[in-house]
Amino acid sequence: MALLFRHLLCLILACMGVGHAAGAAAQVDGPPDSEARQVVLRQRLAQIEAAQQESDLQYREDKRACAPRTLVNACLAQALARRRARDEVLARDDLAARSDLRALVARDKHQALAQAMPTPEQVQAEKERQSQAREALERKQRDVEERRADHRRKQAQEADNRKAWEDKQARAAEKQAEIEARRRARDAAPAAGAAGAAGPAAGDKAKP
Repeated sequence: MALLFRHLLCLILACMGVGHAAGAAAQVDGPPDSEARQVVLRQRLAQIEAAQQESDLQYREDKRACAPRTLVNACLAQALARRRARDEVLARDDLAARSDLRALVARDKHQALAQAMPTPEQVQAEKERQSQAREALERKQRDVEERRADHRRKQAQEADNRKAWEDKQARAAEKQAEIEARRRARDAAPAAGAAGAAGPAAGDKAKP
């Protein structure tokens, strides 16, 4: 059983070595899609974790195999040395895979930020859009002010016209009143003359 696990672990380590080399090549010739490359790196990390678990299992098998031997301490020391050698290889591969993954994630974030930043053309286009919008707003405000000024002028003109009409009506009423007063005066004058003439004639008849 120990020999079987040892052969299995050697096969895993060989595959991990090939995977590490393939991962290094993927940095240059790998999938252009960053998400796909991140998937590959995460698969490598999962394989490394599985290999670490196999290494722990192999170490426990090695220790059990040392129990019936005469030089137990020497056997255990050799088992521990083999485990440390395996763990060192796995740790290097794990570090490389995590470093590559962090680099990809950081690059994607940088690219996302760069894409989020507007280009000089977009900045210029936005400035022109804002300038046009500001000019349109200023024209609208001028139009509103002009309409308000026209309305105020019309109101003032109507007030002047109404005042002129009222003044004209007042003058006409005054003139009509003067005409009525003169007419009444003319009508009253003959009546007063007739009354004066009748008075002396009556006085003459009264004399003896």
